Parts: sequence; structure tokens; C-alpha cells
Amino acid sequence: MQGLGLEVKDLFAPLEDLRKRVALARAPFATDVDGEREAVQAFHTALRLRATAADPTLAATVQAMERKALHRLDALELKLVRAAKRREQLPLERLERLHGRLFPGGGLQERRDNFMPWYVHEGPAFFDRLLADLDPFDPHFSLLPA
Repeated sequence: MQGLGLEVKDLFAPLEDLRKRVALARAPFATDVDGEREAVQAFHTALRLRATAADPTLAATVQAMERKALHRLDALELKLVRAAKRREQLPLERLERLHGRLFPGGGLQERRDNFMPWYVHEGPAFFDRLLADLDPFDPHFSLLPA
């Protein structure tokens, strides 16, 4: 978890959001195209002013060109994110294994696992640890160290 730069609260996010966040944080290249998006908008604004001065009906054409260019930038950004995920495959596999252990079958671990293995390992002290670490009236999740 620490090797991936995650905290406990991060693990409760949807897995795909976590995959994207880890891949983008570890990728050696930028995946956002915000600067390019602003440049495209500034370019088309200037072009629209010039086209409108020449013929007011050309404004719609320039606006359509801008929408198309922004759409292509969005598609490129998605491809950059996919490239980052492909490049960071090993850390993402570690993340999936970690997430799978905490949420087996996509559900909560407490719904799938039984307390007996921990009780066999720790004995009656297991219940003492549960009583000390858990508050039944706290609506938040708790993670207990193994």
C-alpha cells in the first residue's frame, strides 16, 4: 500500500479510479492536455473574431472546428491515460491483488471471511483486540492489522 503511495482511505475508492490515479502518479509523462486545450480555445477565439469580421456566418464554422479539435484532444488524453496504465502494469497488478484481498469478490471482507482463523491464531485475546479497536456505533470502516 505504501509502495503505491496510497493511504487506507484511498482503498475504499472504486478500483478503476484507483488504477487511474496510481498509473498517472507513476507515469513519467504528463497525461493531461489542459494547456493544449487552452491554446486551442484561444486560437479559435481569435479565429472566430477574424472570421466574424469578414462574414458573420463563418462564426458557426469556426465554433464547429473548435468543438471537433477539443473532442480530439479529449480522445488523445484518454489514450495517454491508457498508455500510462499499460506502462505501469506491475504496480497496477499489485493494487488489484491488494484490493482483492480487502474486497474479495467485489464485496466487503467481513461478508466473506470468518473470524475463526484469527481466533485460532490469537485465541481469546482476539475478542479483546476487537473490543478495544472497534466501536459498534461508529459508521466508518475500520481496518485491523493482521
